[in-house]
Amino acid sequence: MARWHRFFLASFVVVSTLCGSDAQEDIEKVRAHIVIGDVPAAIREAREGVKRFPDDEDTYAAFVGALALEASDKEIVAAWKDYSTIFPEGVLRDAVLEDMAWGIVRNGSNASSVVARLSSMVGAVSSNDIRAVNILIKNMRGANSFLRGVAVKLAPYLRDSALKEELLSLLDNERDWYVRLAVIESLGEMHVAEITEKLESLLDDERTMAEIKIQSIEALGVLVEDNAVEEIRSLAQSDRAILRTIACRAAFSLGLGDAVKDDVYDLLDDNNAEVRAAALYVVGCSDYEDIEQRIEERLDDNDYHVAITAAWALVRNGIATAEELFPRWLSHENSDVRRFAAAVLATTGKYGVALAYDVAVNSEDIYVRANSAYALIGQREHVDVACEALYVLLDEEYDKIMWEGYGIFKTLMPSDVAYDERIPNYPEVVNQMTRLDVLKSIAMFDGDKAQTIVQRYLKEHFWGITGFAALTLLEEGNDEAIDAVRLALNDDDEAIRAQAALVMALWGKDPSVISVLHEAYHDADRELKIIILEALGSLGDKQSVPFLVEALDTPFQSMRIVAASALIQCGNH
Repeated sequence: MARWHRFFLASFVVVSTLCGSDAQEDIEKVRAHIVIGDVPAAIREAREGVKRFPDDEDTYAAFVGALALEASDKEIVAAWKDYSTIFPEGVLRDAVLEDMAWGIVRNGSNASSVVARLSSMVGAVSSNDIRAVNILIKNMRGANSFLRGVAVKLAPYLRDSALKEELLSLLDNERDWYVRLAVIESLGEMHVAEITEKLESLLDDERTMAEIKIQSIEALGVLVEDNAVEEIRSLAQSDRAILRTIACRAAFSLGLGDAVKDDVYDLLDDNNAEVRAAALYVVGCSDYEDIEQRIEERLDDNDYHVAITAAWALVRNGIATAEELFPRWLSHENSDVRRFAAAVLATTGKYGVALAYDVAVNSEDIYVRANSAYALIGQREHVDVACEALYVLLDEEYDKIMWEGYGIFKTLMPSDVAYDERIPNYPEVVNQMTRLDVLKSIAMFDGDKAQTIVQRYLKEHFWGITGFAALTLLEEGNDEAIDAVRLALNDDDEAIRAQAALVMALWGKDPSVISVLHEAYHDADRELKIIILEALGSLGDKQSVPFLVEALDTPFQSMRIVAASALIQCGNH
């Protein structure tokens, strides 16, 4: 509670300098009770103060602030409404509104409901306010591993020293492997140098899970560049294939291929296919001499990922042509092979343009055409053909799609994404993000096609990415894609307008859609209402404040928390 108390006490200090001496004495008593942790007494004192000084704004502000520390949502909102009615133009209005909103968020953090506590965390972090730190720490120390994992993943958004210390403690003591993975990832994102020795010990410990080691080396890649060569060489000689793969990935990502050339050469003949492919990435992007024979030996590898990667390395280095090495893979009977080959071809730069054009026009597989289109877009050649191939994928594929990663390559594929309890509707989240990414490429060169896709998709699909997914996955969008969505705001269909407004708010941060969202809210179901509230919060525009205050009048705690978080964000903006 200490952090909460400090913030409310700071506001009381300001208040006490503005009011009369008698009222000031009451406020001082409220402060004193809060200092010693007796919040019920502070509330009683503040309530009496309001009775004695009903026309004193500062006393009323202190009352709302005290209630926000412990009272129910109903009491806090009622006190705010009384204050707002008595002091419609109050000079402390913004501060009192923020206290009220934080009280609702705080109540959510204390709730037994997992949904309410999750909403509280996301709402608090979305506000970018230091008061969110205490809420995250509380959940990191809780018994629910799901909430601990979410709190850990949200920590880098605040980068507070108290969160760093809590994460370091979890690194030593956490027993849930998913949460521990998240701890390592977050500490790496926060560039916490103190974890270096701990991560190295995890890598040396044979009992450490492979997944933990993967996350550890990725974190070390950020933190330990001085010893990276030694680390890579040590990993390359490991008995475990996953660590040898990590050695290649680290050499590739850190640009250290030349420094570990001999180690990489040895791994070209590794007995594990993923290691061989990873070694080929490094060889293909390094200035090695006499590599032709070593790579050619892998062209007939029994694993197609390795064979196609070898073809990529030869084409990329101008040793062979795409027309010589890729056609057999692009027409392979296995659709996964064809699509991976097209995605790899797209990364060969100028060397693959001619073949990619032919494939984008003539292949019968819409995924092969779409993946090869990126070769044309990358070189800004035949972009009309590329846009058509991508358009056909979005237009004709009604099932979910995804980007599938293999090493440094990513392939557009039919989705096989599994549900994830940490992110509601995760397969659809991935589908929407992938379609937005493809739409972005189309919109760069063909606005008409992009607009057609937008109108159809917004009408036929529920477009809404909520809470944790919105905070951790969404980034501000490409201008061309946003323009394509913006045109849908004028559509005659109300559903299309509402969906377009959500995309514009969550992805484009465009305040012009606020009125559309306000209008859509009243007829929306509960799930859509939550998404609209989150979208209004992401925009952070004060014109939504009256609307959000009204939205607090709901029996659903999760909706009150989201509305309160949106109010805080509007105040911060």
